[in-house]
Amino acid sequence: MQQLPITGVRALVFSALMLCGCASHGPDLPDYAAPNLEEAQAAVVKGSDGTYIMTVDNTTVPGTGIRMDNFGGNKVLLTPGQHRITVERRTSTSMIMHSNSVAYECVFEAGHVYKACAASFFSTLPKLTDVTADKEISAK
Repeated sequence: MQQLPITGVRALVFSALMLCGCASHGPDLPDYAAPNLEEAQAAVVKGSDGTYIMTVDNTTVPGTGIRMDNFGGNKVLLTPGQHRITVERRTSTSMIMHSNSVAYECVFEAGHVYKACAASFFSTLPKLTDVTADKEISAK
């Protein structure tokens, strides 16, 4: 039987640990129930480039369990009005992984599209922009 070199063993152990879920786990929150509205009647928040909407008003957005660093995102419909959302930006290189979360609290308007993405090409922080009004939303 062929033996793995030390670097191969390290890579195997690292991969196993990553698959087993060494990531931190936050509090158990109830699942978010999206409103039954057409997109024109709701506020639409879209995550992209490894940026995900994780919570809405202290409820967990379903489907955010497996997230891809640097890629992917999700979409959430909100009723118009005041909401607090948490956005997480995940990035990785071959050597380093980052995960940064930012909370936003604002009035989300019907018919508006909001984009959660990287603050800049090299940034590990998320930003939220009202694309319809061409306005960046400040973190709270």
